[in-house]
Amino acid sequence: MRERRYANPFVRFIILDLLKQGQVFTEFTSERPTKWHPDNVENPETGAVFSPTECWEFIKELVRRGHPIEEIVLDHPEGATGYVMIVPGDSVNRDIYIKLEIANGRMGLIGRSFHYSTN
Repeated sequence: MRERRYANPFVRFIILDLLKQGQVFTEFTSERPTKWHPDNVENPETGAVFSPTECWEFIKELVRRGHPIEEIVLDHPEGATGYVMIVPGDSVNRDIYIKLEIANGRMGLIGRSFHYSTN
C-alpha cells in the first residue's frame, strides 16, 4: 500500500487562489479524460443536485475550510500531479470524489472528476 501524500500549504494556496479568481474549467480530451458530472451529485448541504457554478463554489469552500487534499500521480497525462478530495457521504449518498489538476502553460484549475465515489 502506498503512502498518502497531501498537498502542501503553497499548493493549497494556489488552488484556492485559482478558485477565487474563477480560473477554472473542464474539458474532455484523450490526454485529459474527465468524469465531471455535478448534475448527478446531490449537494450534501442542500439536497439539490449541483449546478456547474455551485460545484466550483463547493470545492472552494472545502479548500477554504482545510479539507484534506491528497496528491496523486495521474495516468493521463502520464506523471502529472492531480489533487483529490473525498467528501464523506451520508446514509443515502456515497462519498463525493473530486479530482483537480493545476494547468501547466495556461494558469487555471482543471476539473477532472466530480461524481460519486465508486469505492
